[in-house]
Amino acid sequence: MPRPLHARLLAALTVLLSAVLVTGQLTTGAQAATTTTMSPTAPRLLWGAFARPRGSENLRSALEHLETRAGRTVGATRVYLKWDSGIGSYEHWLVDTGRTPLISITSTRHGGTTIPWHSIASAGPTTTLGKEINAWADRIKSLKGPVYFTFNHEPEAAESRNRGTNADFIAAWRHIVTMFRNRGVTNAKYLWTMTGWSFGVNTGDRRSAAKWYPGDAYVDALGSDEYNVFNCRTDFKAPWRPLATQVEAFRRFGLTHPGKELWLPEFGSVEDRATPNRKAAWMNEIKTAFKDPKYSQFRGLVYFHAIREGTPCAWWVDSSSSAISAWGSMGRDSFFTRRY
Repeated sequence: MPRPLHARLLAALTVLLSAVLVTGQLTTGAQAATTTTMSPTAPRLLWGAFARPRGSENLRSALEHLETRAGRTVGATRVYLKWDSGIGSYEHWLVDTGRTPLISITSTRHGGTTIPWHSIASAGPTTTLGKEINAWADRIKSLKGPVYFTFNHEPEAAESRNRGTNADFIAAWRHIVTMFRNRGVTNAKYLWTMTGWSFGVNTGDRRSAAKWYPGDAYVDALGSDEYNVFNCRTDFKAPWRPLATQVEAFRRFGLTHPGKELWLPEFGSVEDRATPNRKAAWMNEIKTAFKDPKYSQFRGLVYFHAIREGTPCAWWVDSSSSAISAWGSMGRDSFFTRRY
């Protein structure tokens, strides 16, 4: 005798719920629940640093000195170049030794001349600017290894106001990427980099990150430069902030572009002189926090071992013995030993 309709419906619902629980596809709101965990021993993140030379150091020796103190070589480092810079032995050395360069090119020439973004966006292949873009494509190809390429990082910052509007920036970015692709550049990923601030401001603010995004078709990775400023700024006071707290707005922005890598091309912290070892604890928190599955889009963290020019904000990772010890411990953790 057939079971009553309500009994058959209840049985079917039970089977459906069982399947959902097994496959982990039950959703809450816009995100799917998952039982997947990130192994704390599987290499997941590229751990790196930019090392500003001090004393008699050059870029290579500054990086090597820092690596010696940390107890391992970096997986990635930033390279800051102007529009009329070249690619030299340092950049080739990075690629040849397995250190992935994150190359940032500004639209400023040596001597301080600024190139308007709209001029770059409209540059034909036979114009001076067009030939210079193609020359950059050839330089990147010459590295014979993986590179992350950024055009004019932090375009929304005050330093770039004289270069053009967000629409000009987007047009210039797309034009450069298109010319690189047409030139046969296959070893570069395009890393769009903004300030951490841009991801948290009101969407009506001109600095809002979404206003400056060139589009998924022209971007491989999203970057946010994040700093624990605390009490080093004279124009405002900021609370002490764990890095996981700082990157939350950026992480959420990344969820709207799920196929893209997330990077911190710059991050750093000052010391809290009233609380010894607080910066070291800040580093140790990173080592634990980024193993959480919600950070699975992140692919690299690059510490900014330098001082912010014109300010007392000293990001030096060796600002205390405990800080550099904690940073080195992070780098030696197997989770942070990913290579490109």
